[in-house]
Order: sequence, then C-alpha cells, then structure tokens
Amino acid sequence: MRAKNSAGSTSALLDGILQSIRTEGKRSAIERELTQTYESLTDAEIAEERHWGEFARRGFLAEELS
Repeated sequence: MRAKNSAGSTSALLDGILQSIRTEGKRSAIERELTQTYESLTDAEIAEERHWGEFARRGFLAEELS
C-alpha cells in the first residue's frame, strides 16, 4: 500500500488515510446540514431562493455575452 500511494512510511500512509476519513466526515456533515437547511425552508423562503438564483443566472449570462 505504501508504494501504491507513494507514502514514504507506514506513518505517512496512516496519516493520509486518517486525513481522507476526516475530509469525508466533514463533507458528509456539510451535506447533512445543507439538506436540513433546505428541507426546513418555508414556501416563501424557497420562492426567494429561486428569485436570487434567477437573478444570479441572468447576471452570469449578461457577463458572458459582453
């Protein structure tokens, strides 16, 4: 595994594995928080989010055309 992952030592390999686990854990936590946030929005908040999304999309399109 060390050679396959270009790890200089077993410690470096284990550190890399632990870092990957931490990163995935953080990513999963962020995804859960985003899901909870969006699931808790009211209809009015959803409409506002759509409005801002459309506003941003139009701005990006205008920027690309200029």
